[in-house]
Amino acid sequence: MMKPMNESLQDLFFHFPGMVGIFDAKTAGLIWGNESWMKNYQTRSDDPQRMMQYILQLIHREDRPVFTQAFTNVFEGKTEAVSFFTRFINCETRPGWFLCTFKRLKNPDGGNDWICCHQSDLANMATFDHFSEFYHDFRKRHPVSAMKNLTRREQEVLRLIARGFSYTEIANCLYIQPETVNKHRKNIQKKLHLNSIALLTCFAVDNGLVE
Repeated sequence: MMKPMNESLQDLFFHFPGMVGIFDAKTAGLIWGNESWMKNYQTRSDDPQRMMQYILQLIHREDRPVFTQAFTNVFEGKTEAVSFFTRFINCETRPGWFLCTFKRLKNPDGGNDWICCHQSDLANMATFDHFSEFYHDFRKRHPVSAMKNLTRREQEVLRLIARGFSYTEIANCLYIQPETVNKHRKNIQKKLHLNSIALLTCFAVDNGLVE
């Protein structure tokens, strides 16, 4: 049985609700999963390799290397924690952006470390007061430039990024190269002083580029 969650884990769940799985850092076997995790991965949680293969199938192909590298770095002890944004594929809608976190935690019983895997749908997170407060607090500490500072093309790129389009899809829509899309994205982030896709998405919603 797991002891009550430590403060860092409680803080993670409190601020960013979503799917949570706790794994043995040595065997990669599942120790515990919350209701959302078990609903999505229950039939695959008894086999770590099978479950990872299943998760990778759900991730946008352009984002799989980042997910795999983050997973490997934490499980091999190269880093204690890592958070990143990735797109999960849903056959009924466009790929959705998720905040993913891998965090290594000390086992209070003195056994193998635990690895916390946490996934939150940004579309749902936007409805939580804590995420809204996080974004607006970020804006207070880091003033965001007005929309007028973005060119028309940059606004078009930002709108499509916020809707979850890949660079290739954006390039096809705007008849430009994926490398050009990436260049626009970097310029947008530099002008707005927003260093993540999640914050760019919040900005786009705030300014009426997406609903």
